[in-house]
Amino acid sequence: VLGLESNLIKNILFPIENLRKLEKLELSYNQIQTLPSGLYFLFKLNELSLRFNQITEIAPEIENLKELTSLGLSGNLLKDIPTQIGKLTNLRTLELDKNQLTQIPDEIGDLESLEILNLDSNQLSVFPESILKIKGLKSLFLSHNQIEALPKELSELPHLEYLNISGCPIQVVPKELEKEKLILVKK
Repeated sequence: VLGLESNLIKNILFPIENLRKLEKLELSYNQIQTLPSGLYFLFKLNELSLRFNQITEIAPEIENLKELTSLGLSGNLLKDIPTQIGKLTNLRTLELDKNQLTQIPDEIGDLESLEILNLDSNQLSVFPESILKIKGLKSLFLSHNQIEALPKELSELPHLEYLNISGCPIQVVPKELEKEKLILVKK
């Protein structure tokens, strides 16, 4: 475990790739803009938290971090996510809230272990249909986006327990989503 959160770090200047056995890296609440290439060689990493920095890009080499179960990218300046994110099939939690995403890659649907997906406070105008392929999804956060409609097929996700669409201009929620086991936050 390496915890370097809240230290006003702008750059990682040491050879981070030498920390080959590192399993958890906490770099949240810093001022990091660019991730060092060595980060993508931490093959044992299972938790990576980069929340609330100034990161504008995630490299395609993110696919190297196959052991990741949790990836926190909330509160950055991301406009897109590389398609290689779909290779992180052990990922259970993906936090992409409070960025500038207008879409997410279709490959997000390949995240078969994903249970929590947070896309709150982005610039999504259309529901990402690839989410419908994530059969293990339990919690989906879509609040404060520009999404106007939800597909009724969302009700077919067998484990979905929580759906937050507050702050979205959705006029009609499909009646299929009004089911007992689903907590639906609309306002």
